[in-house]
Amino acid sequence: MSLASNIVGLTGTQADVDPSNRLSVGSKDLGVTAAPFTTIGGEIANAAEPSGAIRKRVAISSDGRVGVGLDRPVLAINFGGSATSANAIPQDALKQLAATMTVAAGSSNGGYLILNSGNSTTASQAIGYVTYATFPTYGGMGTVYEWEAQTLNQIGTTNAVIELGSAYISSVSTAGLLDGFCFRWTATGGFQGVISINGTETTLTLNGNTPPTDGVNHRFTIRVNNDGLYFFVDMLCVGFMPVPNTGVGPGLQPNLPAMMRILNTGAVGGSAVQLKIAEMWITQGSADWNKPWPHIIAGMGQHASNVPFGTLIGETTNGGNATALPAAAAGLNTAAMTGCATLGGTAIMNAQATNVAAAGDMIAFSYQVPVITATQASKRLHITGVSVSCSNGGAVVATTPTTLEFGLAWGNTGVSLATADAANTKAARHLKLGQMWAPVGAVIGQCYDKDLVRSFITPIVVNPSEYFNITVRFLLGTATASQTVVIVSGVEGYWE
Repeated sequence: MSLASNIVGLTGTQADVDPSNRLSVGSKDLGVTAAPFTTIGGEIANAAEPSGAIRKRVAISSDGRVGVGLDRPVLAINFGGSATSANAIPQDALKQLAATMTVAAGSSNGGYLILNSGNSTTASQAIGYVTYATFPTYGGMGTVYEWEAQTLNQIGTTNAVIELGSAYISSVSTAGLLDGFCFRWTATGGFQGVISINGTETTLTLNGNTPPTDGVNHRFTIRVNNDGLYFFVDMLCVGFMPVPNTGVGPGLQPNLPAMMRILNTGAVGGSAVQLKIAEMWITQGSADWNKPWPHIIAGMGQHASNVPFGTLIGETTNGGNATALPAAAAGLNTAAMTGCATLGGTAIMNAQATNVAAAGDMIAFSYQVPVITATQASKRLHITGVSVSCSNGGAVVATTPTTLEFGLAWGNTGVSLATADAANTKAARHLKLGQMWAPVGAVIGQCYDKDLVRSFITPIVVNPSEYFNITVRFLLGTATASQTVVIVSGVEGYWE
């Protein structure tokens, strides 16, 4: 037999039920001040994490809407793409600070960027990198800095300082931050969070002043907004550091470069310390940036004018400063013009008579997207625009006007435009850009009647090991001795 009972409060007031016999827990009228309600919150860290419990309320607009935001990646770097150290360090994204220590990188070094690869223990020697880009902090919209990295021989060693963060420094061998914030492995073996506002530092002991284990990878994360910094190791919060109440933010400047370095503040007591960085990411969140992806990825140093990270160093065109013009040559459909195995630039092609079917398109420029290997990374090339202009060279246009047809050919696995589709080969795909002409009597240096400029709503995508070609066909012309066509082409795009 069931036993009925009442729920009575401490004051003797009885609880009630609704018409469906469910316990009544509050009024539906939110205007009643006595009605209970709950708030939505999130947990950044729980009580078991080194930082202790950290919880924040979810933001609600004045219209009662929950605030949401999306993260935007602004930097992504790794160092395993090439077997050689120089090619594996993305020089369009990272600047090496004047250094007395050595550095190594690439697949021959396990895919790490190794700071102090030469194992220096000498006082005042250092090595460091900063990004060319600076990354803003917008109020409560957080910026997240992450490194996948490990230390070697740091624990138990003295006088070796390691820093990962976002900051300005006066020099790589001068201790302290001019402005910004970082993780710091201290000269006495401790582990700190640091905020510097115009050179005035505030520090916080992290993880009980115990650095993470040497010799294994850890994920180091700093989440920063104008309230303060959250420090994470392996996704566990090891400390929260509020911005000092006398400070304007996590630095005097709102835009700071990412920074990483090792500095021997004295003769190292113990074995030489190294910092090995596998990857580095930066994201900005909690806002709809509405910024096109090509703009974002070009900001990471991945514009098509740069050779992709982890292959070679330098630019993809032949138009470098103080570079001589290529020699004039006859056009071919089996190879690029002399000096034009590039992604645009300047080519000089001998004039010829009206093109016959057997000759077809000829290659002005031909660029092979770097091949993926076990010791070299590569990316796909996204072409978003092309421009071509021409001038008459060598001799006056005689007898017959010169009419040229330009186009693009891409995706061929062999440099020759005659490469056919087969089981292990791929033929080029084509897109015509248009025509231009020079009249009879056009003098040396006279430009053709128009430039060809195309922007692509749908990018042209070229895969690793495939070729991208700018082609030209003589629709009409005279094979006048020494007459040439000077072709100048620019290519817009990005690597991904």
